[in-house]
Amino acid sequence: RQSPGSDCRNRRALACQGESSRPSIHRQSGANGSINQVSFPSAPAKWAAPVSIAITKSIASIKLDDGTGGLASNYQLPALNSTNAPVTITAATLTPTISNTGVTKVYDASTSAPSGFTPTYTYSGLVDGDSSATLSNSGAAYNNANVLQANQVTVSGLSITGVTGNKGSLASDYVLSATSKDVAATITPKTVSLAATKVYDGNTSLSADQVTVTTGVGSETLNATGTANNANVAITGKYFTAATLANGTGSSAGLASNYQLPTLDN
Repeated sequence: RQSPGSDCRNRRALACQGESSRPSIHRQSGANGSINQVSFPSAPAKWAAPVSIAITKSIASIKLDDGTGGLASNYQLPALNSTNAPVTITAATLTPTISNTGVTKVYDASTSAPSGFTPTYTYSGLVDGDSSATLSNSGAAYNNANVLQANQVTVSGLSITGVTGNKGSLASDYVLSATSKDVAATITPKTVSLAATKVYDGNTSLSADQVTVTTGVGSETLNATGTANNANVAITGKYFTAATLANGTGSSAGLASNYQLPTLDN
């Protein structure tokens, strides 16, 4: 069986690369003592087998050295194949962090992520020569639909679809540290519109039953009270100079904290 070095010489299309990596030593005991079993040096990068390649990996070259009380000459190597000298390579752990900032949307009564939100990532755990990875996901959602409680978006169902670099690494050479990741996010209040109708009573106050609030979010309703700029019937162009929103009532009641007033003249 040819060593990796002679194989390189016989393959003119491949450039031989140094194979002087420090070997790992494993002690093996026998009837006459123990020996140190020295594992083979690292193969050139062009020979490296990604985790998912459907081949059986085995030790290609190995040397026995004398150990404490044991002579290498008393032992011989088995046939180097997947039965006698199997090699197992496990996936490296890749830790992504969502790097988006300023994630926000206007209140819409749902936990859906902002329209157009696309997570971007930074990574730790990439091996030398790999620079980035590509992830897919099954969805993204807020932890709460309400303005005051919503503080993050969770991207779930993460999986690796590709790796960028010069190692020839495959997606299966890595395993994610988690299949979901969070990013800070907010929901801002939605602006309502106001209108009021009342019978002349000589004052500018507007009660809840005189004010109509349009939320623009499904069938959600709110209550409001306010003040008009004028109390007279004949004056046209009257408007709110002040208003206060309150939670709605009934099955379609909305929360006042999810909404804000429009700009009022005063």
